[in-house]
Amino acid sequence: MSTCRKKRSSCARCKRRKSAKSAIAVRFIDKCIRGLAVTDDPLLLPAQNTSRLTVYSYAIVNRGKEPVRVRVDVGPNLTNYASDREMQVPAGQTVVLVPTRFLKYTRIVLQAHEDHDAAVRCDVYFQAQTMVYRP
Repeated sequence: MSTCRKKRSSCARCKRRKSAKSAIAVRFIDKCIRGLAVTDDPLLLPAQNTSRLTVYSYAIVNRGKEPVRVRVDVGPNLTNYASDREMQVPAGQTVVLVPTRFLKYTRIVLQAHEDHDAAVRCDVYFQAQTMVYRP
C-alpha cells in the first residue's frame, strides 16, 4: 500500500486511515456472587452497565433443594426497569440466562416459591466479552 505524499486533511485516503478503528483485544469480564439466600421476597442484584458489551450472559446455580424463579430486567437508567425474560431453576441445576432485549442496564431478580419457608442458596455468575479498540 502506498503512502500519501499530500499529508493534507483534504486527502480522502488519509481521512479513511485516521477514522478507521482496529481491534486490538477481546476483554473478558467475570463477576460472581456466591451463597445468596433466596426467599419468597424478590432479591434484586446490582445492575450491570451492559451498554458497551459485545455479548453477555448470566449463569444461575441453584444449590438448594427447591426451585427458584429468576428474571432478567433491562432498564434505560438505574430506576426504571422492564422484565425481559423469566425462567425457573430446578433444584441442584444450573441455567444460563441471556437477555433478549437491549437497554443500558441489566439486572437479575431471584425469588423462591411462596410455600417454602427456608432460604434457597444460589450462586450467580455474570460473564461478558467486549472488543477493545485503539484509534
